[in-house]
Amino acid sequence: MNHQVSNKVLALLNECIILHLTLIVIGDFNVNLEKLYHNLQHDIKLSSPKFGLLKHIINQGYIDTQLLFEPLPSLTFNHIFHINSIFIHPNIQKSIIHYHTDDCPLYNTNHSMVVYAISKSDFIISKLNAIQKRKHLKRKIFQFDRMTDET
Repeated sequence: MNHQVSNKVLALLNECIILHLTLIVIGDFNVNLEKLYHNLQHDIKLSSPKFGLLKHIINQGYIDTQLLFEPLPSLTFNHIFHINSIFIHPNIQKSIIHYHTDDCPLYNTNHSMVVYAISKSDFIISKLNAIQKRKHLKRKIFQFDRMTDET
C-alpha cells in the first residue's frame, strides 16, 4: 500500500474520531487479510508497513464485515486471497442486513465485489436531514492512477 495514501487515510480516520463521526472504510487493501488476522491472533509481529493502516483500523475497533457473516471470509482476489473488505465501527454493526461476494459483471477484473445491504433507517431520519448533512460533509476520493508524489 502506498505510504502517502496510508498516512492520508490515517489522518482522515483520526479527524473523524475527534469529530465523533462513524466511518465505513472500503478498500482493496492489497494485503492478505488472512495473514494479518492470523498474525494478530497469535501475537506475531507484523513487520511490513503495508499492515500499518489495517492494524490501526482494527485497533480503533473497526470490524471486517465479512467476519460478521462467515468465519472464513470469501476469497476476493483470483479466488485465492481475501484482500478487499469493508470495515465498520461496531456501533453500526446491527445495520448490516445482508452480505455476499460476487464476480464483477461490469469490468474485466480478477477481484470479486463485496456487497452489503445496510438499513437506511439506522442512518437517515429524514430526507431533509440527509440533504443538510451532505451539504456539510467534506469528501475525499483517492484515484491511485492519477496520484502524484504530492497527493
